[in-house]
Amino acid sequence: MALYKVIEGQSENMQCQACVRECYIAPDKTGFCGNRKNTVQRIEDCIPNNIVVIDTNGVLGDKPIKYFVKDENIVSCCTPVLSVGGYNCNLDCQECPNESMSHPHEKDVGSTEYFSPEMVIEMAKKQGLGFIALTYNEPVPFVDTTMELTRLASQAGIETILVTNSTCTTEFLDLYQESGGKIVRMDLKASLSSGNNFYEKYCNLKVVEEGEVVTIDKILESIKHAKEIGLHLELMSAITPFDYVPSNFPNEEEFQKTARWILGNLGAETPWHLALFRTKGKNVDIGANLSRVRDYVQLAKSVGLTRVGLVEKMCDCLEMEEFEEKE
Repeated sequence: MALYKVIEGQSENMQCQACVRECYIAPDKTGFCGNRKNTVQRIEDCIPNNIVVIDTNGVLGDKPIKYFVKDENIVSCCTPVLSVGGYNCNLDCQECPNESMSHPHEKDVGSTEYFSPEMVIEMAKKQGLGFIALTYNEPVPFVDTTMELTRLASQAGIETILVTNSTCTTEFLDLYQESGGKIVRMDLKASLSSGNNFYEKYCNLKVVEEGEVVTIDKILESIKHAKEIGLHLELMSAITPFDYVPSNFPNEEEFQKTARWILGNLGAETPWHLALFRTKGKNVDIGANLSRVRDYVQLAKSVGLTRVGLVEKMCDCLEMEEFEEKE
């Protein structure tokens, strides 16, 4: 489970290759995510068995995964799924709903009970669950735990779902597939035109190559690679409300351009789930903004995409009905 390389001429400095940041990490230091550590011999997870949350109450439609085919039939989106999450993240999003996990306090990291992949598999077996979702925070930074859980699940006949912000490298996706992973639910957080600005301003992510910002290109490369290697791929985009800064899909023209990219690079039947972006402490006209998202659904269908819909659940911790009551 390498996903790193030694920097030429610098035997102790290493470069992580798990996510598009590709952090250069000095000995005994961690990358941006706080979890990938240079131990001089290799880069590895500094938190072994990085699973701190296990939930057995969710279903596939929550992730959302609605079109996975097994035994020649689409698996019901009401199928129960075991959801797990750990500490740390490679993004720093302004309004992360799971901030206590993605950016935990040091005291919490040291005092938390952790669950091994073996424990998770046994729990899934006892509950009779055929799916395990790596969700809540980004699973890419804890490579070792993610791959070991995926490998053990595959051996037990259980499918894993990688719920990712799409910053994973193509090498990470290859390793996930080699470990037995078949399903990815990938975020597309912004349009092709707005992507670089949104990822930098909202997510604190800026990828530069040869002096040029290529953040959205790297995200799209990862998404396209998942499709090319045969993983079951479903996309998710949360549309920011009117007047939200930064805006991720500011107008129909940019949205339509993104829809055409999906059609041309991923295919008409690629599922694309749209939701209303969740905000904290801001007055949002729920009705008008939901109407806008519904308009975007129809716009994507008019381009030629056949599996586009409005997500009925905002995130793993907030039902749409609860959100509407706060209007």
